[in-house]
Amino acid sequence: MEKGINSKKLNNLTGQTVRPDAHVLRADLTFDGVSVTSQKEFIITGLPYSLNLASHDEWISSSGVDWFDTEVRLGKNSTGGQSITTSSAVCIPMGTYFYADYSVMLHPATVGTTLSIDVGNLTILSITENGINHNDVPHSGSTDKYHSDNQNLTTITCQNSYGAAQTRSYIYSLSFKYAKP
Repeated sequence: MEKGINSKKLNNLTGQTVRPDAHVLRADLTFDGVSVTSQKEFIITGLPYSLNLASHDEWISSSGVDWFDTEVRLGKNSTGGQSITTSSAVCIPMGTYFYADYSVMLHPATVGTTLSIDVGNLTILSITENGINHNDVPHSGSTDKYHSDNQNLTTITCQNSYGAAQTRSYIYSLSFKYAKP
């Protein structure tokens, strides 16, 4: 057996609070009469994170937002500014690299619309469709890699702009993951 303590990944931290300050994990072990103490600081980030359409309690919705089993719809027969925001599900600590995978659809109607996704003060996705063709326009993929330079990022906001004339945005899936530097 190796001398010392091997680190083990903690896979289930259910019930722990996502926050930017560090927790301390401490282990006191004795093997064959030899005692060893070790401790490690870690931050519960909430990453990787996937939007759960069926249970969205951690999100705050503005008026004009509807949640369904397969999508969240931002906008309907209203003017722009429909949004969903969470500040309890994710904390991306300063210095962390991340990206998002997404599957969305924009319904530009006659005036066009923009779907934007912001993490803290970073706009990581902004898709605009004009109102020329009036058709639903699907988009999916991965964002570029982003870095939380000088602050912890603790909010995610998804917003539909220009919500006049029945424009709307649909979010089918949205997940945030660690990226390599």
